[in-house]
Amino acid sequence: KQYEREKHYPKGFERQEKLNREFLKVGIALSAERNNSKLLDYIMAKTREITKADAGSLYLLDPDKKNNTVSMIFKIAHNDSNPTDFSEFRMTVQKKSIAGYVAVTGEVVKFDDAYSIPESAEYSFNKSFDESTGYRTKSMLTVPMKNHKDRIIGVIQLINKKKERSVMLKDSDVVDKNVIPFSRDDEEIVLALSSLAAVSLDNNQLYHEIEELFECLVKASAKAIEQRDPATSGHSSRVALYTVALAEAVSGDEELYKGITFTEEHLKGLRYACLLHDFGKVGVRDNVLVKAT
Repeated sequence: KQYEREKHYPKGFERQEKLNREFLKVGIALSAERNNSKLLDYIMAKTREITKADAGSLYLLDPDKKNNTVSMIFKIAHNDSNPTDFSEFRMTVQKKSIAGYVAVTGEVVKFDDAYSIPESAEYSFNKSFDESTGYRTKSMLTVPMKNHKDRIIGVIQLINKKKERSVMLKDSDVVDKNVIPFSRDDEEIVLALSSLAAVSLDNNQLYHEIEELFECLVKASAKAIEQRDPATSGHSSRVALYTVALAEAVSGDEELYKGITFTEEHLKGLRYACLLHDFGKVGVRDNVLVKAT
């Protein structure tokens, strides 16, 4: 039966196989990336690539537990046809905006033309970017990013699905000829990718919290060492400062030390080693350790 299906629908199977390979690559990449900025940028790039979206944005929710409020941070913005300088900014979560509506309700919002949203809708499309840059937003797909607890932590918004990804949407005529609506398949793909991304972000948050805890432990250990002998106070911190600076200088020298590089992880490990290099002093008697005289 499978042979018969492949014989009659080879293109469909080929597309599905390609999509499965892309999902595997994305899953592996998301699980390995610890830098949140790079992770978010990769999510946006791959989501647009798979759906052939010309532009897209990614928002993250930032809850304030003290004041019991939630704000939304505009983190990533991509646009192939009209690249502009982007600055991260924060906004209140309201149903008036499309991204805000999706963040509050958890619903998927999709329409063929952003300029034809019904007046009865709780949200509206902000045309300010189009008016200031000459861009024409048409088809749009906005989905929530939900983690493993089914909690919304962000929103992904895609704009202008193209027939061919290489086409540049320079004016309204080109948009009318080349932009098509996002399909049901696109919706399911983006929901799946956004879920993967949300889980990866949660894992990164946990990873960073563990790193912060370890950082506090290292600093407390270094402080405990220095309090045993005030005359050498600050020694471990200075060793860490100078050693890391030397390692960075070696990495940046493409002539004398060509081929020798230290990654961020290497530098972090080196710094911890420097801060803890005198930890053995905690077991040394005061009459041997103290150097004040």
